[in-house]
Amino acid sequence: MRPDRRMHPDGSLGDVYRIRPSAQVYGAPLGIVMLDFRSPFIPGDVGNASTFSFPVMYRTVPGLSVSAILADSESQFAEPVAEAARDLVESGAGAVTSNCGFMLRYQQKVCEAVAPTPVLLSSLLQLPIIAATTAPGQTIGIITADATVLTVDLIESLMGPIGRPLAIVGLQDAPSFRYTMFDGGPTLDAAAIGQEAAAAAAQLREDNPALAAILLECAALPAYAHLVQRVAGGVPVYDFTTLVDLVHHARFRTAFHGYY
Repeated sequence: MRPDRRMHPDGSLGDVYRIRPSAQVYGAPLGIVMLDFRSPFIPGDVGNASTFSFPVMYRTVPGLSVSAILADSESQFAEPVAEAARDLVESGAGAVTSNCGFMLRYQQKVCEAVAPTPVLLSSLLQLPIIAATTAPGQTIGIITADATVLTVDLIESLMGPIGRPLAIVGLQDAPSFRYTMFDGGPTLDAAAIGQEAAAAAAQLREDNPALAAILLECAALPAYAHLVQRVAGGVPVYDFTTLVDLVHHARFRTAFHGYY
């Protein structure tokens, strides 16, 4: 339920609002569906609220661990994810994202569950935009948590043909990344994971002379996007934060001010 707001003739908002029965907090325009996963979420990680320039809310899906989502080829967690999204929307979120790119598996189900609220569960949703901004034959690189699961076949089965070559590198065997993200280690070595992400970017650049852009699937990787870009020769680097910013700015347009 949206709050009732009184509009003054000059366009400003008045001070009469209606209670939102399901709301625990107000003023958080983004809701984030979370894996059932504990980690030191550092700035840049979707799980860290200070990653965003506006307030956010979180809901965890019980039982949806890292291993569970990687194995969920039948989308058995689609309804629990949709339920978490509905709860966020009822609590006031005007858009819903997640903290795992593999939640692309549930994108359509959640869109239907909370329509017309915008749903952006995976950074991979940017692939068609990236493809449209690159020339035929140029390669889009993807750095993912697990390249044994995130394949071109999986992406195209969920999204259709992208229209550009995709090169995918995974961090599933990177020691520091694996310790925290897969093994559930209680610490996170940001410098080491940054080096591992940079090494993946260097591999993409070396193996793909026509590399046009890199997309980071994992919601923990935006923290290292600047390192990836530096090693990859300055190509555009997309991740969860670029997707969230796109939708957030589309939802909240403001007047332009400048010189004429």
